[in-house]
Amino acid sequence: MKISFALLAAALTYKTVSASCFSEALGYECCKGCTVITTDESGDWGVENNEWCGIPTSCKGGSSAASCWSLPDYPCCSGTEIIYTDSEGDWGYENDNWCGIVSEKPSATCWSLPDYPCCSGNASVEYEDELGKWGIENGEWCGIKTDNSKTSTTTTKNGKTTTTTKTDYTPTDSKYNKDRKQSPYPEAKGNCGSWALIDNVCCAEYCDNEDSTQGCGTCGGHGSEHCKVVDSFACRSGDRGYDFYDIPNEFHYSRSTHFGLTFGGACGFGLYQVCGSDHNYTGEFATLCDAFCKAYPTLCADPVGRTYRGNFAAPQGNYYTQFWGSLEGDQDNYLSCGECFEVYRTKEDGSDYKPGEEGYQPPVLLSVIDSCPCSANGKWCCGSEWDQCQEIDFKYGCPVPEDSIHLDLSDIAMARLQSGSSNGEMPAGVIPNKYRRVPCPSLGNMYIWLRKDAGPYWFSFSVVNSAGFGAIAVLEAKNDAGEWVKMIRDPNYTMARPQERYGVWVTPQDTGPYNLPIDIRLTDGSGVTVVAEEAIKSFDPPADSIEGYYYIDIGINFPEIPIPDPE
Repeated sequence: MKISFALLAAALTYKTVSASCFSEALGYECCKGCTVITTDESGDWGVENNEWCGIPTSCKGGSSAASCWSLPDYPCCSGTEIIYTDSEGDWGYENDNWCGIVSEKPSATCWSLPDYPCCSGNASVEYEDELGKWGIENGEWCGIKTDNSKTSTTTTKNGKTTTTTKTDYTPTDSKYNKDRKQSPYPEAKGNCGSWALIDNVCCAEYCDNEDSTQGCGTCGGHGSEHCKVVDSFACRSGDRGYDFYDIPNEFHYSRSTHFGLTFGGACGFGLYQVCGSDHNYTGEFATLCDAFCKAYPTLCADPVGRTYRGNFAAPQGNYYTQFWGSLEGDQDNYLSCGECFEVYRTKEDGSDYKPGEEGYQPPVLLSVIDSCPCSANGKWCCGSEWDQCQEIDFKYGCPVPEDSIHLDLSDIAMARLQSGSSNGEMPAGVIPNKYRRVPCPSLGNMYIWLRKDAGPYWFSFSVVNSAGFGAIAVLEAKNDAGEWVKMIRDPNYTMARPQERYGVWVTPQDTGPYNLPIDIRLTDGSGVTVVAEEAIKSFDPPADSIEGYYYIDIGINFPEIPIPDPE
């Protein structure tokens, strides 16, 4: 099990609730019955009236130490408070040690709830995937209940034949399903311009007779003898995700380029994390960042002892679109937007600069706000198997190690790593580095950037300044019917690169109206959920707001997770 005590404490801050029903504090009602659909670190969950609900503690029975699955490695828990759940079972923590929680297995029920109804009759199987068998009733998909019983015949000593039925139950969690897969990409239409269409995605090309290449323009173009195409695996959605409940405190070695500043990053954060208080911006950046930092000073403030604002990165494309099988999939796959990293400049052999040594600069803390897709950046952003950057001679430079990714940095972050100042010089275009994923700092509340033309039947926004895990995995808004509706990622995307979806949340069609004020519910990558009541009080920005950049303080943030010391 991988879970830090800091994360554990942070999760319990929001998950310790009344003994009668834990789910009320998370914005869900208590169940009237006791049928368990799934279990997570909060407790046992059921589904009633197509809505998630918390199983009351009164439903819990005693546990038998004799049947405790965690023995002999870990003791059995005396209580039933669930701290963590993995493939082995539910875990508690007592007497400074992990312990296994024994609970009665729930009876089989319809696995598709609450996202899809159960099929009511003997529906024929129209489709089957990792979740189960699907039917269609009333023009909608429904989940077909499965009979998981196995019948065996046994002959006893007295010659009589008896029939025994054994029920196998495999819990399926449609909210955080660890077996869910990425759905197929839409069919690519047209061509990919200067890139290559392969396996239904656009991919980078390179010349295999050159040390450094970006495309095949110098070796004969498409189809020429020395023009090779990157494996489509590098151009698809993510394979660089991390463990579901874990922010690993481990360093990876890589290298970084830099690409300037941008308000149009793929995450849809706008001015957030581009603007800071100690950089001499010029042109349009100076005008907008000055106004932004005056209007939202918290969003321009650095944590004590660290540089943060203005530091951002665009990771290689298949990390930006990393797909966590433990979260919802489909084409709205999980994005790394908002995750935080700590980056150090190293020497060319990967060793550290020592404080006071020439070349040493403090590490920078940064946030992911953009993507470096393989298709457009085959030289740096396709991953360790396909990088074409042989002109650098770093130990971990080209290719990067298999467990590392490329980070394309903002000019501000690059200047700080090379000169110690956001306004300093950047003589090197590429630098060797080591990095680690870290919790994002807690600097005030989360904000949403509400897009123009918002109204009761449609609105769209990004979430910024999220503490802890940084990225938002599930986002819901409450409509006038009192229903929590899951928002979706912006459905507009390039047919050639559906994995490069823009990181903005929108309301699904025909789910309104959403009249003011609107509550929203946010779940991060670890499964921690917070509710922002009356988060949206107006669809219209104040008269003195920055045109096109209406950020709203939603009055809440995720629990802070302290940044651990390097291992």
